[in-house]
Amino acid sequence: MKVLIAKHEYSAIYKNIIWDLEANNYEVFPLLYKVYSINKYRSLKDRFTKIYRKTVLKDKTYKQRLFSKYFENDFLNQLKKYPDNYFDYSLVIRADFYTIPVVKEIIRVCKFNISYHWDGMERFPEIQTRISFFDKFFVFEEKDFSKYSKKYSNIGLTSNFYFENNIPLKSYSKTDVFYIGAYVENRNEELLSLSNHLKNMSLNVKIMLCCGNRLIIKKNENRGVDFFKNPIDYSETLEMSKSSKVVLDFRIKGNDGHKGLSLRFFEALCHENKIITDNKEVLKYDFYKPENIFILGKDNHDDLESFIKSKYEPVEKIIVDKYKFINWFESKISN
Repeated sequence: MKVLIAKHEYSAIYKNIIWDLEANNYEVFPLLYKVYSINKYRSLKDRFTKIYRKTVLKDKTYKQRLFSKYFENDFLNQLKKYPDNYFDYSLVIRADFYTIPVVKEIIRVCKFNISYHWDGMERFPEIQTRISFFDKFFVFEEKDFSKYSKKYSNIGLTSNFYFENNIPLKSYSKTDVFYIGAYVENRNEELLSLSNHLKNMSLNVKIMLCCGNRLIIKKNENRGVDFFKNPIDYSETLEMSKSSKVVLDFRIKGNDGHKGLSLRFFEALCHENKIITDNKEVLKYDFYKPENIFILGKDNHDDLESFIKSKYEPVEKIIVDKYKFINWFESKISN
């Protein structure tokens, strides 16, 4: 079976998708949105337009739309060499990274097309113009499903997943508590406050934030954070989190935030990490065990130290297996 994977190359998660699919006898063809391969504007007009739209019009997606247009011809040239229905399936993650002409061409060369928007739709409203092109379109946010399923019959609600196959470049030292993610202003103080509290318990805490803003880095330079500018391969972050007893998870808040569970929950399920989170949505999941998941704002803060020191309570194998990526994928392509 031939599968076309269309995805942003950010943090190279596509490698894990390919490894899992190939391990299950799929032939995989990636169509990667490689913004980091150029990361340059093609004219001063483009740069100043982006600054104006971001600062004055509060348009957070203009740069993405601009770069998608830059890549359009390259993607179309890659796809036009394939005849109609050449691929059995397509999996397009964050279809808003691809222009509509590219999406249409993906649909042409694939027999059955699914898309997964693993972010809040209010954060990236451009995605709404892509939904109707796909046989199946999945979201992980309940409010998005409730809102858009009334308009689009092809929308389904799903969860994230974990990957079975990983090929890291090296191993990492053990930590008690670990967090890696992008710097987000509305969760930074809560994250670092909890980090300091955990360090006061004499725990080995490692916090890593992706941020290229020198002012933000300077402001937080003495707060025990390891900043990095360029995305780290997902295979490496998986190995880092696997090496920790506890993983932290903070959801993005605000009007354009989301409550859908991040990949961290499913990675932890696979690796048997405990999780400390502020996302109460996890209570709805079949793998939730209070011995393994501490919910800030619900559980007694005084019990945090004993939670960390106690053993992980194994989850039934049938539940763990349910969230494998390959099982997720094959459930989506079945009619």
